Order: sequence, then structure tokens, then C-alpha cells
Amino acid sequence: MRFSKDIFHPTAYFPSTCCQHATRDFLLRFLSVIIVSSMLFSFSACRQKKLEFPTIPSSSTETQITVPDSSDSNAYTTPPTITIATPLSLETCQYLAKLSVAKAEGMLGEGITGTNVSLELLDAIDLPFVIEVYQTSMTGASASAIESWNSSSSMPDIFVTDTYDSAITEGYCEPLNNWLADNSLLSANNIYPSMVSQLYYDDSLMGIPYTSSVDLLYINLEVLSAAGINSVDFIQDMSSLSQLLATMQEGFATLDSDYLPYYRASELLSLLPASTQGADYISMLDHEALSENQSFIDSLLYLRSWYNNEYCFESLSEEEKEELFATSDPRLSRKVGIWVDHSSEMLRYDNNMPNTLSFAQLPSATSGELSTPVLTVYPICVSSQSESKAIASDFAAFMALDEDALLLRARLENEEGFLPVVSFPSVWIASMAAQKYGTYLSQYESVMNQAVYSLHVISEDTYNEEMDEQLHYGTDLILGIDE
Repeated sequence: MRFSKDIFHPTAYFPSTCCQHATRDFLLRFLSVIIVSSMLFSFSACRQKKLEFPTIPSSSTETQITVPDSSDSNAYTTPPTITIATPLSLETCQYLAKLSVAKAEGMLGEGITGTNVSLELLDAIDLPFVIEVYQTSMTGASASAIESWNSSSSMPDIFVTDTYDSAITEGYCEPLNNWLADNSLLSANNIYPSMVSQLYYDDSLMGIPYTSSVDLLYINLEVLSAAGINSVDFIQDMSSLSQLLATMQEGFATLDSDYLPYYRASELLSLLPASTQGADYISMLDHEALSENQSFIDSLLYLRSWYNNEYCFESLSEEEKEELFATSDPRLSRKVGIWVDHSSEMLRYDNNMPNTLSFAQLPSATSGELSTPVLTVYPICVSSQSESKAIASDFAAFMALDEDALLLRARLENEEGFLPVVSFPSVWIASMAAQKYGTYLSQYESVMNQAVYSLHVISEDTYNEEMDEQLHYGTDLILGIDE
């Protein structure tokens, strides 16, 4: 099922957990109360009317905590277990949970944040639930992994995923509207509302933004240096990028070795209208609509000039492609200067060219301007099979959106190639400082609210169809071959 903007109604919510720790008996009595309180709140929240922007709560970085009456004599013999499928380590997840307890108990003194909180302090905190972790890739769990967990009755309570639409259509995701009501972590002042909008499905919020990536130009300076180019400005426009390719082509012409200025021009067909004009995502599947879309036509003519000047892969004959690249990926061949990909792939390319990799934005229309970013959002979801939905929803939102939690994540984990999903300047500074290529990515902070969103995760099947059509039909258009 495709997502439609007219059904997006961002809301705000986030129940909170709390805990006390003293004697074992006291803890057991407390566990009973928090579970019962969560169930009562859930029943009440189901009857609440969903809020719409701009009536979202005002900005706050504090986790909302309701402390239960500790005199209740009910007790559970064992604490609940919360299983998390995440790129984060078990140790980091435990520290994040203990940080939530520390904030709830007011244990963080003045000036103490996720950046400088003592790990020894967190080590001493007892948790009201047990954490288990399934390690995933940096972009989260795949469809096959989720299906495997479901088949083996080992579905995690919380999971980050890069196959959002299939997780929803298979019934694995819990709607979060009622579980996440009235909490400032989803305030429009803290997050990017348009990013949250991407995660609505038939009027229900099915996931929380966890992280994001951006489409950008990858540059192998080893290849460019062969043409006498030692550096490239991050901010590129259509004119400067074409001039850069022309300079590369002229430099390569004097060499015995074969180099190619740009990989596939067709990969930019659906991206240029967004980056240069802020146009919504353009579908490659509707050929008639493409023929009437002026921003797409302008992009096609621009890229066709690359083909005519022999800057790109489309300019090569089949024999030349075989001779240059055989069966290898041209982008990893050290013979291609520039290509486009998601920033989430930075580590893969860095492994192949660790000292020569550079980046530039997708070209803008005007010199010196930042272009409209094309983002992919990766959600964190709560399982519809979870027996602890209130606790799971609470902790998922804390992991993804709490300012101190994100500062601690940046401190403990390497999340190379990813952008924050919150607007806190402190999080942007810490996250970018922790990444090898953060200097490049940090420049997107000022334009996040202008973003156009890719279907890469939110509608993966459609995205794959689009990419296949872009490869074949898009290439034919660039070559001037009739449909």
C-alpha cells in the first residue's frame, strides 16, 4: 500500500516509566504497580482524541515520569524482559535504560547530560526490566529477519527496521497513537514534523523516527587527482558540477589509463527535481506524467548533455563497459570519479577508499545554495506481539528522541553516515563530531525542515520498482531511445 500525505496527522505522545531501587522486596512491589499503572493508562488513552499540530506540547528535554504509590502490596516474581532489535550493543541499551531511570529520579545534577554523565553512576542503577538485544545492521532489521523472528515466536518487543511497509502490512507493528500521547519527546519543537508524517499509515503512527540518511554525491579524490583536481567544494550547483565533470574529462584524455567522470546519470533522474526545485518525489512508473513534468524534463535534458559529452556510464559501449569494469561494481573499481548513494553507505565505501573519499551535495539550481535534501527515515517500532507495550513504547521513544539519550548514543556508538531526527543543536554537534565524515553531513542541519523523502524504507517494494524503472526506462530516455 502506498502512503498518502493527506492521511498524515502527526501527534504527540510518550508515557513514562519510573523506578525506585532499594531492597529487593521494595523493587518487586514497585514492579507490580508500574505494570498495573501502564495498563490503566492504556485503557484511558484509547479514548483520547488524537491531537494535531500545532497543539503539540511545548519543547522539553525532560522525560515525564509518574511515580506510583509504593505502598501497593502486589508483586511479580520476575521483572519483565524487553527485547530490542537494534544496531546498538547490549551495553549501550542498558546504559540508555539506566539513563532514563536517572532522569526520572532526578539523579542528574546541574550541567550533567548524556555527554558527561558518569558511567559509574549508571552502572550502580538497577533496572525495573531486563534487556535483551538482537544485533541488526546499521539500518535495522530486514524483512527476512523479522519474518524469522515471527516464525520462531521470538519477536522482539522493539525493533529498528529498513523494511517499514512490509512490517506494517504483515501486522508486526503496534499502532502507537494511544501509547504515545501527551509527551514532549514528540513535540514539533524538538523533531521534524514532516519526518514523523512519513511514518503514519492509515491515520496511525506505526513507528518513531530513529535515524535518517541523505542522498549525496560520493567522490573518489584518487580518481580526480589523476585529472589534477585535489579537492571539491561540498556545495555544488548544476553548472559547477557539469564544469567539474568537463575538467575531469579533459584531464583524463591525456592519460593512458581509462577513467570515467561519473557513474550512472540515470540515478539522478528522480533526484534532481527535488534537489534543484524542492519538487516532491517523482515516480518513474508514470511515463505520461513524466512527459508533462517540466522539472523532470529539465533534469533529463541536463543529464542528456552528460551523455553527449561522454561523462557517464551511459556513454560507454557494451565493449567498453566490459573492458573497464568486467563484472565488478564500477563505483568500487577506482576508475569512477563521482556517483550518488545514500549516506548510510559511507562505511562500505570508506573501507575501499579510506583516505580518498570526499562528498558533495546533490546539485542545487543556484550557485552557493544548499540544495533540498532527499532523506530516508529509519523507524523504531513496537511489536504488536509485545506483552509490555507501555514499557516498550516508552523506552523506544526515549532511545530515539530524548536529548540526553542521543548524546549518550553519540558518545558510545559509531553511527557513521546518519543524521539526527531531532533538532537539538547539542545532538547535531555531538553526532557530527563523533563521525569521520560529520563535517560534510553537518551542513544539512539548516535544511532538514525542507526535506523531500525517499520511498527507500517507507515503501520498499515501490522504491525497488522505481529503481528498476529508473535503470532501464531512465537510461533509454537519456540515450534518446523512444519508449
